[in-house]
Amino acid sequence: MFSTLLTSLPILFLGVFSYTIASKGIQEKVDEGNLQNLLQTQMRVEQLLKTLEYVVMQYVSSPIVNNALYKSLTTATHFKEINDLSQGLHNLHFFIGVQDASLINVRENWYIGKNGFGNNLKELADYESLERYTSMRNNLVWMPDPTSSPEMGTLNLICKVPLLNFSVETSALLILKIKKSDLNRQFLAQNELGNLFVLDRSPQAVLGDPNIGELSVEVQNRITEMIESLQSRNGHFPMDWEGRDVWIHFIQSPQHGWTYLAVQDAKKSTMEARQIGIFTLASCAALFLLFGAAALYGSHWMYSPIRGFVQFMRSDLGNKDEGDVKDDFADLAQRIRHLMNSGLQMQDQLTFYAVQLRDSFVQRLLAGKITKSRLLEHLSATGFPVAWKRLIVFVVQIDTLKNTRYQERDNDLLLFAIGNIVGDLVEPMKRFQPVSMDNSQVTILASEFETDEECSRWALSIAEDIRIKIAEFLSLKVSIGVSRSYVDLVDVSGAYQEGLEALKYRFQLGSEMILHINDIQLNRNKETVYPKQLERDIVDAVKLGHPERISTCLEVYLLHAIQSNIHIQEFQFMLMQLIGSLTELLYGSGLSAEKVLGDKQVAHHLLQGKSLIEWKRWLLDEIAMPIANHLRDERESHNNRITEDLIRIIEREFESNLTLEDCSARLNFHPVYVSRVFKKETGLTFSDFLAQHRLRIAKKWLVETDMTILEIATRLNYANSTPFIRYFSKATGVTPGKYRKDHMQL
Repeated sequence: MFSTLLTSLPILFLGVFSYTIASKGIQEKVDEGNLQNLLQTQMRVEQLLKTLEYVVMQYVSSPIVNNALYKSLTTATHFKEINDLSQGLHNLHFFIGVQDASLINVRENWYIGKNGFGNNLKELADYESLERYTSMRNNLVWMPDPTSSPEMGTLNLICKVPLLNFSVETSALLILKIKKSDLNRQFLAQNELGNLFVLDRSPQAVLGDPNIGELSVEVQNRITEMIESLQSRNGHFPMDWEGRDVWIHFIQSPQHGWTYLAVQDAKKSTMEARQIGIFTLASCAALFLLFGAAALYGSHWMYSPIRGFVQFMRSDLGNKDEGDVKDDFADLAQRIRHLMNSGLQMQDQLTFYAVQLRDSFVQRLLAGKITKSRLLEHLSATGFPVAWKRLIVFVVQIDTLKNTRYQERDNDLLLFAIGNIVGDLVEPMKRFQPVSMDNSQVTILASEFETDEECSRWALSIAEDIRIKIAEFLSLKVSIGVSRSYVDLVDVSGAYQEGLEALKYRFQLGSEMILHINDIQLNRNKETVYPKQLERDIVDAVKLGHPERISTCLEVYLLHAIQSNIHIQEFQFMLMQLIGSLTELLYGSGLSAEKVLGDKQVAHHLLQGKSLIEWKRWLLDEIAMPIANHLRDERESHNNRITEDLIRIIEREFESNLTLEDCSARLNFHPVYVSRVFKKETGLTFSDFLAQHRLRIAKKWLVETDMTILEIATRLNYANSTPFIRYFSKATGVTPGKYRKDHMQL
């Protein structure tokens, strides 16, 4: 008993200490746990959505779909095509929650879906929504069924076909419907840290924990208002949820504009602290009951492997209660069959991940992150060519999206389309996987030619075919940089840099160019002279704030750089010098370059390769004009301050002998400059403004005081009353005496 007591005292002390520390930090751990749980849920949900988007894009981009877009299909004459289209739609059902996948040709008035083929779109349940779907701005959109709740109904993926059709007319739609109940069970149900919901931009509950019920409109609006007031993409806040206190944890996702919510009962942290205290007391009591419970623990331990396996299968593969199971072995057999079916679904997912693995391998190879010792192992695993004589890299970049039907947000989609064009033109065994890196589309070619000259000619012919096809299908202007050829695969990272380096010379050679690194010939013997006078012309134009003159001077400056046939690095140094001179204008006016230019990422832009037009547009819109506009605003503000100070002096000291020279000296400016600024701001000279102000004071004194005309003239700094009367009569048309008489009668 005594030894048991000695053993329990340290444990009791440690428990009290742990309870004290844990009770203070329990809320922080709960908050952190909820945010981590939310982040995991977000990643899992969005990974599934990305997977479905990728599979749908692959399907609608396939030749089977594209060939059927402009055909009026019938079961009598196009049975094979309808069967192939149906098989492709059927493959989409292997993913979690997919209830239906339908291909609807609004142009030719036919559809294919779960219920088969039809030639009348009015038979569709979604017929009323087709016009709204085809008029959507984006080509790929997730939206919930408008008649569904967060727990029931479907979440729909609407894909306009053709995928890259940016015109008003849409040929077809692919509608993928996912059961919300399956998504809720997979991602949101059985959460120990709280109940989870997903809201869209509306805000409308897209998904929700089936254990807590539907969110009311009032609760959704209150949650949205609180999130907007926090002005943060993640965080937490307290809230009264239908009579009970809760904590709301949220993460706003930029991918679809959805908000992920976790609802945590406010009493949970206190409950967990009490549980810690109870656990401490129970641990001490357990020491006294240890020997009595030894036999019970032994029997429990012997049965634990079987019970653990049964509980594992029930908890991971279903929600069936133990009371509903009559035969544990039959239940296990059923769950094992379910596990095998899940394996087939996982195999389809692994096929998708294999494509991503090939992309990742090529990207790491181009970045020089794969060692030579592991290359052969990776090549055999990814299925890339293993027999070649020379390797060469070409890099495709879009020259400009200006004056095209595309926008900057379409850049990733366009690079994906360019990669598909490259994949169609080059045989799989003569290339590696085309990948997108740093706003470029990069492809490694595996050549059978032994000499560098033959390999380069072959690569240039392929590059020309690719450029023509991109212009034909996408109506885009692209340039292609081609590297030297290499024998060893580890050298492709350097070849990738050569392709980028070649593209940088577009500023001299123009757009729609195919540039081989060996063809970049520069006159190194010619001495480069920095165009100081042209720089001064640009600086003067910025000072004056003339947009047309600034544009003209920039064009002359860039043309001089091209005609000088300088190296790209010297060109970048020239631009740095010019930008430095322009920013000196800001410092000379007391302005901050960071305040004016903001986060322009000047260094990042200087290191990129651009055409002459792109360089001019960037320098004009992002550097020169913002500086010119701020200098103009600063001048106007400065002139306003001078005018206001001079007016205050006149209004305060109009009775004294004020002169422009005295006032200018007090303002620390030259009289000529002050006179020009004052005339520009008020439209009057200094003397005219002073005389008019004294006239207003004289009128006021004539009506409101008993001062004589001589006294008023003296106070207004006239030598006698005669010049005062003459000026007053000329300005008002009456003498001061008559003015007083007329206004006193009123």
